Parts: sequence; structure tokens; C-alpha cells
Amino acid sequence: MKKPLLLNFKPYADTKLELLASRIVSQMTGNEYFTDGQDLVHELQVITDQFFKATAETTTRDLLKISIKNDLKAVLIKKMKLLGEYVILKAKGSETILLNSGFELATHNGGKLQQPTRFTILPGKNGEIIMKIKRVTGAKAYMYQYTSEDPSNKDATWQTVYETKSKIVIKGLPLGVLFWFRVAAIGRGGAVVYTDTLWRYIS
Repeated sequence: MKKPLLLNFKPYADTKLELLASRIVSQMTGNEYFTDGQDLVHELQVITDQFFKATAETTTRDLLKISIKNDLKAVLIKKMKLLGEYVILKAKGSETILLNSGFELATHNGGKLQQPTRFTILPGKNGEIIMKIKRVTGAKAYMYQYTSEDPSNKDATWQTVYETKSKIVIKGLPLGVLFWFRVAAIGRGGAVVYTDTLWRYIS
């Protein structure tokens, strides 16, 4: 039977693999759907950090450092596959749970998505932010994310809301705090395309 997640990571370039692993860790950490899998998530976080550091050190083309990076890549792929199998077991066919994991879905009818446009963030009532984009052709859902941590730090934790609408209201944000916002369109083939990141002080 065909697996619902894409778990063949060998063709992935180093950068794409690291970004995907980081996204998986970000979305699964503390996620209510995966409470009993947090040890696996932590293990993936550790090896992802090691792989990121090793990749950065290969710019000198040192053969030993490249070999170390390749060894870590093999371990990273193994950890991602193990975690993916766990997600499949937990999901029991639920696409909502699969999407919550950050893994790419393996479906036959996925198409290339365009980057969402007309992304705006507007103030609402006290502590509210309105996030909206223009609908994306072929998108099945949208992933709205926001954080008060500097997103230039790859360890920043994004709060995530899944919605089929192209506009949502985020409530209860602390006043006077700087937040960053972004939206991703999600296609049926597991394709995820992000907007640029915008920021705003909450008023």
C-alpha cells in the first residue's frame, strides 16, 4: 500500500533536507497530536542541528568535513523516516494529523503552487491581528504562522493555525510586543509555498 507521506529523502539537496527537518521539528514539538512521540522529535532536533553545523563547515571543501556531513545526513534521513512511520501510525488516515506533522504528503494530484500574494497584516481590536492573502489556485489549505522570536534564528518557534480560508484573526497577542507573521499555501501533493515574512508591533 502506498504510504501517505513522502519518506524517500535521498534525492533531497542538503539545504532542502535541513529545511524540511527543521519544519517537521517546529510543527511537531509540543503538538497535541504527537504527545507520545516527543522523544523522537527531540532526537530529530539534535541530529538536524548537527547536520546544519556540519553543512556550514563544508564550504572549505575539506574532504574529512564533507565525509562527516554525509555520515550525519544518512543518520538524519534514518531519523526522519522513523518519525514519519510514527506519524503514519498516529494519523490512521487523518489528513489533518498528517499535515500537522510538517512532512510532505504523497498524493497523485499535487501541482506546483504559486507563492501567495497580497499578504497583509492588519491590527484588529486590542491584541488582535488580521492575516489575509489572495486565494491560491490549487491550494487545499493555508498554514498561518506567527512568532515573537526572531525568525532569523532557525530555532525560533512558530505558532501555527491551519485554515481553509484566506483570512483569519489571531487573538490574545500581548500588547507592545514585536511579532513576525507568514502564511503558507498547502497543495494536495504536500507542496508548501510560503509568503515573505512580515512584522508588526501589537497594539
